[in-house]
Amino acid sequence: RKSTKNKGQRSHHYLRYSKKVPGHPKHQVSVAFKLKPIDGAAQQQSDIDLQAYEIASIKSGKVFVYFPAEAEVSGLRFHINGPFIPELSRASLKETKANTPLYEATAELACEALEEIKKIGLLTKAVLEVLPNENDQLGENYELIRLKLIHALNTKPLTPTHDGGHARANTLLRASVNLKNTLSKTDLGFLYATTRPNADWATGTMNNTNADRMLQSLNIKQLSNH
Repeated sequence: RKSTKNKGQRSHHYLRYSKKVPGHPKHQVSVAFKLKPIDGAAQQQSDIDLQAYEIASIKSGKVFVYFPAEAEVSGLRFHINGPFIPELSRASLKETKANTPLYEATAELACEALEEIKKIGLLTKAVLEVLPNENDQLGENYELIRLKLIHALNTKPLTPTHDGGHARANTLLRASVNLKNTLSKTDLGFLYATTRPNADWATGTMNNTNADRMLQSLNIKQLSNH
């Protein structure tokens, strides 16, 4: 909650996940995804109904070292926090091998967070808007987070499907709505029995959105009407 003289009290909600850093049991990293009320109405109570929210993008995700490193640019659309070693100015992170296991642990945590987000029913196509796609300009140290997330979506049942479920992206296909309505999941199973077992349709997205670019970054087969 944030209180200001002009705007009064405002509430912001986040899903935060944390884990200990392997080999450094006294340290932990965290990721935080912004939550947006689906109906636009903020909920003030502490015991909120998660099903009334969806995960939303943050225009410029911040990097925290328990305080904001204001000059550090990750390129992510969610926040991260950890005991990184900062520069003397404390405005950015130092280029040092000591930070490497923290970046690695953050990448692993981001993938684990998707599993937890799926369990609570919030792993929808809205999440695809938040995850780093191949078109995003990430800071060099944050590239591992993108690679790990793409690998997880390709190889684990974490990618939203057309029917509201989830599947490995390497079993999915994309096409126009007309083609999706023409070919059922059973039809796809017959047509792609040898090349894409358990084939299914990926969720639909608007063209030229971050969700669309995320699906393009995955190992999903694109079909045309011709």
